[in-house]
Amino acid sequence: MGKPDPNTDIESLKAKRTKDRSKATKQINELKSLFKQVHEDNQSPARYELDYAIEIGESHLTLLGTLEAQLRDAGIEDAESTHIADLHRAVGLGKRLLSDLREQAAAPVTPNFQHQATFKIDFNLPKFHGDVLAWPEFWKVYEASVHRNLAYSPVQKYFYLKQHLDGDAARAIQGLPLTAENYPEAVRILQHRFGKDDVRKDTLVAKLLSLPGVTDADNIKSLRKLTDEVTAGVRSLRALDITNIGEVLLPVLKGKIPASWRLQWARLRRERATDDENTEFESFLRFLQQEVECQEESVQVLCQKKREESSQPANRATTKQPEGLDENIELADDFSGGQVDILIGTDQYYKVVLRDCVEDEVFRSAMMTAVTKLYQSLSPATLSRSD
Repeated sequence: MGKPDPNTDIESLKAKRTKDRSKATKQINELKSLFKQVHEDNQSPARYELDYAIEIGESHLTLLGTLEAQLRDAGIEDAESTHIADLHRAVGLGKRLLSDLREQAAAPVTPNFQHQATFKIDFNLPKFHGDVLAWPEFWKVYEASVHRNLAYSPVQKYFYLKQHLDGDAARAIQGLPLTAENYPEAVRILQHRFGKDDVRKDTLVAKLLSLPGVTDADNIKSLRKLTDEVTAGVRSLRALDITNIGEVLLPVLKGKIPASWRLQWARLRRERATDDENTEFESFLRFLQQEVECQEESVQVLCQKKREESSQPANRATTKQPEGLDENIELADDFSGGQVDILIGTDQYYKVVLRDCVEDEVFRSAMMTAVTKLYQSLSPATLSRSD
């Protein structure tokens, strides 16, 4: 039996080193990725994956060290390679991060009265009942104030989370014991159940399509509510990067506004016949906002005018008689409002109904002129009989 060829053994070692260096590169990248995930979210399930990756990395470091030693003994060195150093650094950083997190979890939480007082004053997290549309806002506030707050242990975070869940949300994690280990699992369940973008998208579209229509153009309150709900729903869909929403929503939303508004929109649409569907939908949303704002401004002006008129007390003694009208003939009212009786001659009465929003100086002048003409048309004999 012949002796083994030293050259063959060296080539075999070099080939193995090349293969193991390739594995080391993959492990370094994986360790960096897991380190970033855990560093950004210390309650992430990636903590356990990082712990396992560190064990594999340490084992691989031992293997690489043995190969390098064997090749050095054979007089072959590769001073340019940094695989061992890079892997050693990635393993060390991961171990340090996990060690710090364990120390934080084990350390007793010392009361920070200043922090607690600020927390209670500045932060009031509402309960989450299981509405998928409300989940993003709830989670962002909870995540920033509690989930990433190192002042609270996992058990405290889990307890606080359970306190602010109700309905379907509370039932989703019902039966999961209040332990540090179960907190990440509770978060995962809630995010999987209520944090799905496709479910939220379908819910938003269904809600917009089922909005009640408004047929009365004078019902400003309902029109404002409809406009606000449409605007909020479209804004939420855009936050989910949903495009071409106008193609589905525009035909339905046009049917939910009063007929007079649809007519006005048709006129505006004819002026912009070259708009594409998205531009048309944007124009429609602006049209809704502008129409509601104009209606609201009109009502405010009218109300202000009526308040000013009502603040001026009626004075029967100073009511100005029409020119040419006998002062002995009494006017039953000063035209300040309501239905009034105007005495003409002995037995002729003219009832005048003053309508809201029409009572102004022009109307008063016209009525006074009419009364004067009627009085002057009466014969002197008729007037003498009335005496």
